[in-house]
Amino acid sequence: NLSPLKFRKIRRDLITLYDILNDNLNSNLYSDLKLRTDSITRGHDKKLERNKVRTSMSKYALVIRIMPIWNSLTQKIVGSKSVN
Repeated sequence: NLSPLKFRKIRRDLITLYDILNDNLNSNLYSDLKLRTDSITRGHDKKLERNKVRTSMSKYALVIRIMPIWNSLTQKIVGSKSVN
């Protein structure tokens, strides 16, 4: 069971990542993201590749924190036109 606060944080992070990947947010983070190029027979076409974390601060960054959840989403969710 997720607490309401934890659920809201995850939802906020997913929406932020969605906005970055769909160019809805002016951010230089997009250039740091690397989309996976392997087969997309499962999941969606915007799966992210995990970079090596070099510092302890980096492992708590938005993308690293939310990547496993993002990569597990379906194409229908990731490809939606809005977040609502």
